Amino acid sequence: IRVGNSDSATDGGDGYFDMNGGFVTTTGNLDTHGNHLGPNEGSSIATIDISGGTLQVNNILLDNNVPKTTGTLNRTTMIVSGGTIGANNLFEIGSGGNAISSYTQSGGDVTIGNNIIVGASPDSQATAVVNGGNLTAGNNLDIANNGNGDLTITGTANVTATNVRIATGSGTGNLQVTGGILNIGNGAGNGSFDVDNANATHSLTGGLIQTTTAGGTIALAANTGLTLSGSTLNMRGGQLTDTDANTNSIIVSGGKIYNASLIDGEITMSDPDGEIDITEDATGPGDGRILDVEGNNVTIDDGTVIFDLFSGGGTGSANSFDAANASGLTDVGNLQLSDDISILVNNDNNATISTDFVLGDSWDLLGTFTDDGITTDLSNFTLPTLAAGLGWDVSNFATDGTIVVVPEPTHIALLFLSALLALCPRRRSRNSDR
Repeated sequence: IRVGNSDSATDGGDGYFDMNGGFVTTTGNLDTHGNHLGPNEGSSIATIDISGGTLQVNNILLDNNVPKTTGTLNRTTMIVSGGTIGANNLFEIGSGGNAISSYTQSGGDVTIGNNIIVGASPDSQATAVVNGGNLTAGNNLDIANNGNGDLTITGTANVTATNVRIATGSGTGNLQVTGGILNIGNGAGNGSFDVDNANATHSLTGGLIQTTTAGGTIALAANTGLTLSGSTLNMRGGQLTDTDANTNSIIVSGGKIYNASLIDGEITMSDPDGEIDITEDATGPGDGRILDVEGNNVTIDDGTVIFDLFSGGGTGSANSFDAANASGLTDVGNLQLSDDISILVNNDNNATISTDFVLGDSWDLLGTFTDDGITTDLSNFTLPTLAAGLGWDVSNFATDGTIVVVPEPTHIALLFLSALLALCPRRRSRNSDR
């Protein structure tokens, strides 16, 4: 299926493909400008508009033309608002030359067997905006290979790929996530998020980024840092691991990261809007999670850290000492926690768990670490309400990471006073001697 083609060496040919129903299948390709003969051929505009029906092809190749050396560049616009589209192999936006290619999806289901490449060919200028529907790559989602590419995920979009890679070749690539969902991983949830390349940029200001399967692994290449500035990174109990020899950084300047069992990278949070949630889903008592940071440094100068003291899916002291599952950090390198941070502990569930704590209960929230400046005190904590006569002691938090249930100071004073009164001898009255 060729759109905007010409057999002339000098004249361009405009084309329009509109599909709103029915079923079209071919063992060949859907391409634009795929039959242009040479670099001096006149320019053409190709438009593909799919709002319904089913289309099945081998490859989708937008601007699959010989690079032009003179005249106006070819242009392709592809719009998907509905229907079902499948390609057995590739979907290339900016496939063959220095054309201007754009793709917009607001609905429908698009499934590609192998790779989606936004900016495939040298000097191509490709943009893709997905604000609805489902877009799935069986293998890689490349934002700029040898061309220049820009991908925006927003609205209610649901985008899935085993590996998400930015600027893997000579081109410049940019990924923006302002809404929707970006799923990374194969059927077992394992994939990679490669933002490490010299010409790669990313802006993660909203939406959700997550592994495709609970317990999956996202291998991170991010020497320059993976920055969350509003997006939520949900590891679904999985691991964010290191794929190169560099010390990767995870910078939380907004949004939140949660439900990770392991993060191999330095963690930095210095924005009041940032949140690191060391729980499974923060849905209630019993969602504790141990977060292993592989000996990396953790610096939290602002924002919120959330812990859950219980594990096992419920309340009660039987869950409170399950060290394998209650919230906490482990294997920390240098740890810095400033007095600007907020620490929430079961904060949303105070009313339901206030009676489940008893005198002497204690938790180690920080595991092993090297103190690199911990100035946090009781005023930074939002802790569960305790039964009458009990209070929280966080005086050892900065040295060993523990918080303990102790008698309230006023309760101790009353007990001490009662003990003194009991020990004091009573004076005998004069009448008793007579």
